[in-house]
Amino acid sequence: MKRVLIIGMGSIGQKHYQTFQSLGADVRYVSRHRQEAGISFSQVHNALSQFDPDICLIANDTSQHLDTLKELLSHPKPLRILVEKPLFHHPAQLSVQAQKVVYVGYNLRFLPLLQRLKEEVANRTVLSADIYCGSYLPNWRAGMDYRKTASASSHRGGGVLRDLSHDLDYTQWLLGKITPHSMLSGTFSNLDLDVEDTALILARAKNCPALTIRLNYTDHLSQRYLHIICDDTTLHADLLANTLTIGDTKENFEGSIQDTYLKQAKAILSPTPSPHLSTFEEALKLLHLIAQLEKMPHV
Repeated sequence: MKRVLIIGMGSIGQKHYQTFQSLGADVRYVSRHRQEAGISFSQVHNALSQFDPDICLIANDTSQHLDTLKELLSHPKPLRILVEKPLFHHPAQLSVQAQKVVYVGYNLRFLPLLQRLKEEVANRTVLSADIYCGSYLPNWRAGMDYRKTASASSHRGGGVLRDLSHDLDYTQWLLGKITPHSMLSGTFSNLDLDVEDTALILARAKNCPALTIRLNYTDHLSQRYLHIICDDTTLHADLLANTLTIGDTKENFEGSIQDTYLKQAKAILSPTPSPHLSTFEEALKLLHLIAQLEKMPHV
């Protein structure tokens, strides 16, 4: 039985905890706020020495990811590590030893819909693409004041560029490296935030000469889709409806975004590397893209 340690027990940490438990793993957690005798620790070093995990998941605030990962990398035992997205608050130089395997939680790669879309675009010439992800932040977590979440706080790693970086990740996964041209971003709503609630990115990708990416916390309708125009057809992937339209044909897919956490957990537990897991190197490159975007003039 694999021993799994979850570091941080916010909403995403609890999701990982339940997921790995459902797979039969022995799961413990580190939390400063939630303590249950026998299964929890208040400090990472105590958990490492007393529980001796095989797998560690970093699910605390983004601003704490770097220090937590450094502590895990200094542990003498080989570990498999999953860092919840985004990798860090800001890009950082970090050497990952050979005996440690680090992945980052871009679990949407496990959607059968996106995997099929990846196969489709690989065999076509893409002319342009529009990536959209928008929903209303106060509706994200039932019963929780959005103003108290990491999403709303710059020092905790919030803002749409980091919080919605899934969409940046799968865009690069599908279309190749993104080269940004310009960005319009800011806090345009009346939400009580100190981070950007909207980002409109104009760019190109390695395999797409014209690319727009639109991210926001403000859409009351909740939409998440990719509209990709190719030289021979148009592809439209609706991640909420779980459908892929190719020309005049619409295909429905099984499985939800929630199911991707289970598939990601199975991949982490498996001794065979999955091509759908985001590597440390890929996630670090994505973080450099975010840093590049933040330095651009916000037109």
